[in-house]
Amino acid sequence: MDLIDHKRLKKIVYVALILTSIYMIINNDNRVLMTILSLMIAFSIGYYSMIAKTEKGRIIENIVLVLATLIVYLALYIDVTGVAMIYIFIILGVTIISYSTKFGIVFVCGNFILTLSIAYMKTENFELTMILPIIVQFYFVYTFIFLLKNQIEQKSRFEQLSNELKRKSEELKFAYGKMQETMDIREEVVVLKERNRLAGEIHDAVGHTLTTALVQLEVCIRLIEKDKKEAKGRLEIVQNQVRKGLKDIRLSIKDLKSDREDEEFISSIKRLVSETEKSSDVKIDTYVGDIPEINTQIQNALYRAIQEGLTNGIRHGESNNFEITIKNDDKNIILKIKDFGIGNEHINFGFGLSNMKYRVEALKGRVSVFSQLNIGTTIEIEIPI
Repeated sequence: MDLIDHKRLKKIVYVALILTSIYMIINNDNRVLMTILSLMIAFSIGYYSMIAKTEKGRIIENIVLVLATLIVYLALYIDVTGVAMIYIFIILGVTIISYSTKFGIVFVCGNFILTLSIAYMKTENFELTMILPIIVQFYFVYTFIFLLKNQIEQKSRFEQLSNELKRKSEELKFAYGKMQETMDIREEVVVLKERNRLAGEIHDAVGHTLTTALVQLEVCIRLIEKDKKEAKGRLEIVQNQVRKGLKDIRLSIKDLKSDREDEEFISSIKRLVSETEKSSDVKIDTYVGDIPEINTQIQNALYRAIQEGLTNGIRHGESNNFEITIKNDDKNIILKIKDFGIGNEHINFGFGLSNMKYRVEALKGRVSVFSQLNIGTTIEIEIPI
């Protein structure tokens, strides 16, 4: 029973108690005694209706119920009007509504026996036919109160289900909001990853091409007055390099594919080395061991790492000689890029090296960079296979 129904029940009980007490006091000769009994009954039943099925505890409820019942039957025995039966029906109503159906039936049967006993003691010529009106009264009172209790319980269950549905609805709305927020965050992360990967692809591919083209242009500036034929040949190399860079940009923007997607991995490395040697006037010694078949992600990471290593060695390390070693130890594929340039005391992970590290670590690998002043820089990469 909810709080609203409990308050309504108490109001009904109080009104019935007041009206019954007034009628009993007026219509009985011993008004003082009936007044005392009425006050005691009103207090005990009223208090019982307040604490029934509340936090007061079952022991206090049972004590008050027993006391109220005894006082009511004392009043019933003294009362000459028969109105005291209303007190019994009030107690029955509060008890049936507040307790289980089984307890209510037992309590009604017990009160029926007590009522018959009081009627037998008050009547000189008690007959069996006098039992029928009492049975009818108890039957109709119990049926009415039981139906009322059933209606109250159904209403309470409905309200509980309604509140539960509202709560579940709020939880679903909250969960949907969180899911939508998560989806938005994931979408932003995917976009950011794609953006960074695109930037890395363009940096690695085009940066290498532009570095080699810049080297050739510097040579052309020195040769333009001395050997125009040689300068022209160099400019043609620059032209080809710029075209290749433009092609790399288009491929990167399209779907991040490499211009070597249909080319064997080792062949693409050899071509990269050959083009770099030809366009940048550097010497690159390449050592390739027995490499097992590796997936395209590993191939792309190694290829871009070689591009970045050569580009940094030429642009920043001022190196003319390189060593590239590719091998495997059954568990990892190992790439080593060594330049013999000016070296550096402090390694700065700029965009190129950071992007290389990101690619390799995404494949559960690791990147190590070592550099010594006037000796050169070495990049070592290990990726599980």
